[in-house]
Amino acid sequence: MAYGPWGNEESASSRFSGTWITDPTSPEETVIRLRYGGLGRQNSRDRAKTALQFVGRSYPVYDVGNARAESVNVDTTLSAEDGDVTEMLDLLESLIGDGQIVLYRDGRGRKIYAVGSDFQVEDLEQGSYRVTFLLNRVDFDEALPDPETTPPVIVNTQPQNLAVTVDNYSGMALVNWDAVDNTQIYHLYLGGIEVGSTSENATTYGPLDSGEYTMTVSAVVGGVESQQSAPFVFNVDRPTTDPGGGTGTPPTTVPQNFRAFPQADNRVPLQWDPVAGATQYRVEEIRSPNGVSNGITTSTSMTRGPLPDGPFDYWVRGLVNGVWSEPSNHQQFTLPYDGGPISGGGSGGTRGGTPTPGARHPHYGARYQNG
Repeated sequence: MAYGPWGNEESASSRFSGTWITDPTSPEETVIRLRYGGLGRQNSRDRAKTALQFVGRSYPVYDVGNARAESVNVDTTLSAEDGDVTEMLDLLESLIGDGQIVLYRDGRGRKIYAVGSDFQVEDLEQGSYRVTFLLNRVDFDEALPDPETTPPVIVNTQPQNLAVTVDNYSGMALVNWDAVDNTQIYHLYLGGIEVGSTSENATTYGPLDSGEYTMTVSAVVGGVESQQSAPFVFNVDRPTTDPGGGTGTPPTTVPQNFRAFPQADNRVPLQWDPVAGATQYRVEEIRSPNGVSNGITTSTSMTRGPLPDGPFDYWVRGLVNGVWSEPSNHQQFTLPYDGGPISGGGSGGTRGGTPTPGARHPHYGARYQNG
């Protein structure tokens, strides 16, 4: 586009297929893709002038500068083979015919803001339309939306409400705290030194000697270890016995209420009460003619079997401070079990009538052994 005698014009043109047109203020609702036909694009650069006439001057004053123009000639077909194109035609006519600013993108990645004009529609066979119009590029301030300023949510993974309960007789400490979501593992610290780990929010630690201790715990979430919890200070005061009579008698280390529950398939679940400070339990049995056999566990239950038919005698011992306790009450029965009473009692301690070492079992003549 030239302006008078200052017209040093540079122009270029190209033709290609496929373009997108949309209203920049609502792109998702107004996008139109033109698949068929061609586009003609023209660019020009010129020297533009503005004449200013001032009072008291005989001749005008000119302000001269660069001027650019760019236009796109669109010639496309809305094919009925793509379905009902009436809605697309109405939307295209509203965007171009009303002379509003539209965003134009073509198959080569070009992007301009333009005002449409010269909108023409020609009816074709079978419900198709030929559409032509002109787009003239304009300056447009492309305002981007402000970024969201919502601060990230900071999740506190530091364990809370750590508590320690001490059994002074055994020196064992029961440690628990509030669970932390998505924790992979917890680390336990005593006096700032890691002394253990657990996947649960409760554990035991010990035995501890008399004294004052400080314990903390941390949580590992997403591979990152949290800050250690607030410290919990506690004291252990284990009683002692002196030759002059002593003060305080520790509770028995013998497992109490040892019970057997023979089943029809010759399996025998065994249960007993926990012993404070016990780190292991040893289940012992006499079966004719095999004598004594041992089973070690850290829980207060065990299932034996399936066992062969015949008489059996079971008891359990607890390991406290490295020393095995005296035997619990016995449980005597015969398999297959007929549902009758089981001899031996369930109150714990030495069973009434428990044979001494070397005595014979009343059912089958095997000799009892301690240990």
